[in-house]
Amino acid sequence: MFMFLVASVSSCDSEGKLNSSSGAASTAPDQVGFDATLTVTNRGEPTYRIRYKRMERYSSRQEVIFLGGVEMEFFEQGQRSSTVLTKEARLNERNNDIEFKGDVRAHSEGGIELYSESLLWHDSRGELTSDAFVTVITADRDTINGTGFESEKSFRAWSVREPSGVSQQKIKTSRPASR
Repeated sequence: MFMFLVASVSSCDSEGKLNSSSGAASTAPDQVGFDATLTVTNRGEPTYRIRYKRMERYSSRQEVIFLGGVEMEFFEQGQRSSTVLTKEARLNERNNDIEFKGDVRAHSEGGIELYSESLLWHDSRGELTSDAFVTVITADRDTINGTGFESEKSFRAWSVREPSGVSQQKIKTSRPASR
């Protein structure tokens, strides 16, 4: 039986930063977490909650990556207003914006559903946006497709750019009176 030993020399510089002869430490996450929940609150009330399979935090980039399936719930006045499910999410620690990527599915407590490949939470504006192709299904089962989306977190006020779709509503038409 052969055994291989790989040696790597690590040390700290005068500022306490990790140095490595292999260079791997600079790309490795500072923290890793598994199967956990992160809850963000404001004055004791939940703002949002993220459940993830794997989390990697990179302090030097001020970024947290959630992998392996992510569920994010948004709250208003202590009540869940909407949920986003995706394969991966990236939290920018500088501004608390979160980018959702890969098979993004969102739904509101009011019955709105959204499907896309990417969605961005703008924390300072309290908005969800996408520049990608989106499909929105309303509570009345209308289907709207488009490229680009904008909404507040409860999906009560939203818009789709370049819309096309199918409505389940009856449309009344009238002919102008003939002269």
